[in-house]
Amino acid sequence: MKTLANQLLPSSVDFSRLHQEYSPLLNLVKLLIGVIPNCDPILEIWQVGFRTYNLLVPNLLNLPISLIDTKSNKALLGLAMYSASQTAQCAYCTAHCCSFALRRGLSPEVFQGNTSPKEKAVIDLGQALSAIPANLPSNLISELRTHFNDTELEQLALSIGMMGFLNKFMDAVGVELEAESINDVSHILSSTGWTPGKHRDEEKLLNVSHNIVTTDSLKTYLRVFLQAPGAIWIERQWTNGISGNSVNAQAYLKNIVGYDFPLLKNIKSSRVVRALTTVLRDNLDQNTSEIGVSAKALCGLIFAATVENDYLIKESITLAKLFNRDLSQTTIETIKNIANLSVPTDKSESKKQLNNITTALKISQKSAAAFIFTRAISNSPADVNETILSEISPLLSPTELVELNVWISIQQLMHRLERYYSAIGNPSR
Repeated sequence: MKTLANQLLPSSVDFSRLHQEYSPLLNLVKLLIGVIPNCDPILEIWQVGFRTYNLLVPNLLNLPISLIDTKSNKALLGLAMYSASQTAQCAYCTAHCCSFALRRGLSPEVFQGNTSPKEKAVIDLGQALSAIPANLPSNLISELRTHFNDTELEQLALSIGMMGFLNKFMDAVGVELEAESINDVSHILSSTGWTPGKHRDEEKLLNVSHNIVTTDSLKTYLRVFLQAPGAIWIERQWTNGISGNSVNAQAYLKNIVGYDFPLLKNIKSSRVVRALTTVLRDNLDQNTSEIGVSAKALCGLIFAATVENDYLIKESITLAKLFNRDLSQTTIETIKNIANLSVPTDKSESKKQLNNITTALKISQKSAAAFIFTRAISNSPADVNETILSEISPLLSPTELVELNVWISIQQLMHRLERYYSAIGNPSR
């Protein structure tokens, strides 16, 4: 099956090099889900992408501390991630989150629908924040608060937000699902209608076996804490000088980027504040951006309009004007309306859209391709069809494609978190 991952494969970084530079990070993930994900070599095509991924996952999941939480809480964390991935229709993440939850002690029966009221509330939370448009109703918040305190509830929301990043990237790129993951979960998830879909060629599914996933043990914890110092050392190089205090972090971003990202003020975890601040700084660094920070902000606007998030629409416009002070309101509205276009399904339609956008905005074909590609990946699931792969993505370099996918994935993370904080009474405005 044709995927963007197949196009990017020749530019991907060899696993041997990743092990040389990031061995503790790779080993930690393997302990969590049983495999080293195939996304790693693709993300490293644009190094900021790999760094972003490895900052978000451990910090928004509060690892490794969350591993020594009660069996119930860490299993429910996995269930929240699974529900979010299933709702976003990312078969890759659905498999990984099932494996994560099983290893944390969640009963396989939960995936068959045999749930307690507490588990059902977690599933509903994942669905509410991951749907497009997202909507977290007050009655669900009330139900959740009968089971969780504020800290526990925020941790669930942060895990769902983190999956927003992973769901978008893995689905849009079509990362190949590892054979080990299929063997771990296919016999459990098959009754739910799950298949690997585009994430695994059919001929590679002929020799599927069924693994018995073991739950965390003392040996697991010892192995995790053995890898932790190396992972912490790498992370500290990336986050050096970044405060975990939201007020200081916002002031830092205002000084470095020109915008303070009000969403940060709602986040209680200093780890998450520090990680997100670093991610936003690095992804909006004009010196490392291949596609251009102004173009990225405008692509973010297309995503925000697609998911109907007014907060992100305003934020994307603010960023776009910050990076391009000559940007007119007419141009902004024209780009915003790209969210209303259908994703092209043939060469003629893609050519028409490219010509219309380049003419209306007086921009290059490459910039127009970035906007059309963003439209294709903004829905869940993403619609990276054969026309996009043959007519649109080849107009962008592998580095630009990874960078753009990473930025829209960050936007989906921010979208889910903004919807959560607004719903519980902490709007970011």
